[in-house]
Amino acid sequence: MNNPLNISFSDLAKEKVCAFIEASNKETMVLRIQITETLIDKFKYYFSLEEAHQKKPDDVVIQFKNFSTYIDAKSAQNLHGAKVDWKQQDNMEGFAIENPNKPKLPSNNEELEQLIVEELKTVYDPEIPVNVYDLGLIYNISLDKDNIATITMTLTTPNCPAAETLPAEIEQKAKGVPTVKDVKIDLTWEPPWHKDMISEAAKLELGLM
Repeated sequence: MNNPLNISFSDLAKEKVCAFIEASNKETMVLRIQITETLIDKFKYYFSLEEAHQKKPDDVVIQFKNFSTYIDAKSAQNLHGAKVDWKQQDNMEGFAIENPNKPKLPSNNEELEQLIVEELKTVYDPEIPVNVYDLGLIYNISLDKDNIATITMTLTTPNCPAAETLPAEIEQKAKGVPTVKDVKIDLTWEPPWHKDMISEAAKLELGLM
């Protein structure tokens, strides 16, 4: 058994995973576990089945006797030693995680801003395969005394097809950062975006250097 995160499953949870895989009629299915949201005192999780070939380059793979689990690198940082169980309560049932790891909350605005940046790096421009921060679309992030964030940003062009969806996605991602009370998006066209705003690492990735 390959288990670098030392994650354990109860016998009932193992039975449920195997039953779901059998019901899918595809022996190549694996269980994906993902932390979808970080709250002040806990994490929110998402469980799903997917084909084994859908493994991402940074996924941590955990192999049990009768099934495998994929966990993205970001979620894996907060799942060491977690225990997965199957719970039934109030006519509802599903997977539950007992997690010894607790959310790391920012102690000052600098740390909070960095958490926002990390979250924005998971948002990608639909036309250029680079996250919005390294693409240079985020001009400024400011926080007031009430932890309300104002994100000044732009788009590659005023006619960008993501003009409606991208700012909304950025707002939603920033709102998911622990202790952020609200987010305001300030969309500007000054200065206009140009390729020099792309980070050095992204330029290398795009072959622009």
